[in-house]
Amino acid sequence: LSAEASYDLNRDWTLGGKIGFRLSETAPDRISAFTQNNAALAVVNARYHLLHNWDALIEVRAMRFEQSDTTEVGALGALYRHIGPNVMLGVGYSFGTVSSDLTDIDTTENGAFINLVTQF
Repeated sequence: LSAEASYDLNRDWTLGGKIGFRLSETAPDRISAFTQNNAALAVVNARYHLLHNWDALIEVRAMRFEQSDTTEVGALGALYRHIGPNVMLGVGYSFGTVSSDLTDIDTTENGAFINLVTQF
């Protein structure tokens, strides 16, 4: 379960955030017993509207793993180009091991990425 929102502070700045919670059970292989693997996610981001049709984004993510009593923190930076009123294409780099996808239990989220965003 997750919720995401954004708020335009003014013409240039947009603040956003996401919170989520995962109730799940996982097993390392087919023959092992399942164990609880619950997690909570918090994301905060800021988007600056640069030149015509360009945006810069910075984001900080934290994922709290309930059973292991640990918290992972990550961040990313990206540059987006608006392609029409409903599509953005971005490139960026993610630092850390936190994904904003609560179903992703693999912690290999660092590195470069390309992102296509649509809205309707």
